[in-house]
Amino acid sequence: MKTILITGASSGIGLACTRKLSGGNKLILCSRSLSALENIKSETGNTKNMFVFSVDVTSQSQIRKMFKSIESLNLYPDVLINSAGIALGLEKLEDGQINEWEQMIDTNVRGLLMVSKFALISRKFPVA
Repeated sequence: MKTILITGASSGIGLACTRKLSGGNKLILCSRSLSALENIKSETGNTKNMFVFSVDVTSQSQIRKMFKSIESLNLYPDVLINSAGIALGLEKLEDGQINEWEQMIDTNVRGLLMVSKFALISRKFPVA
């Protein structure tokens, strides 16, 4: 049994991974939508081995809080599926909105890096 952390678990690739991996693994699921995660948990019937957290991956404090909770449950991810992401700013460059680019970069790059960092250090040291 592996402990698998999936970001963006409420839709897209994250949801597909959640459904595929729910049998025989402990899943730590995070998404901005806690209600969607609770529905997925009910749908799969894996309530004993599925742990859900509402997390915006652009928020270091929310990520830190999730990892503290994970550690308090004595869970340490063996596998990280970092699938949280958004696609904005798809119009022509000259019509693009800089604030949308910033939001996309914060989610798709900074969020991926922060979650990866905390996942790696949680294996070695408690999150401070």
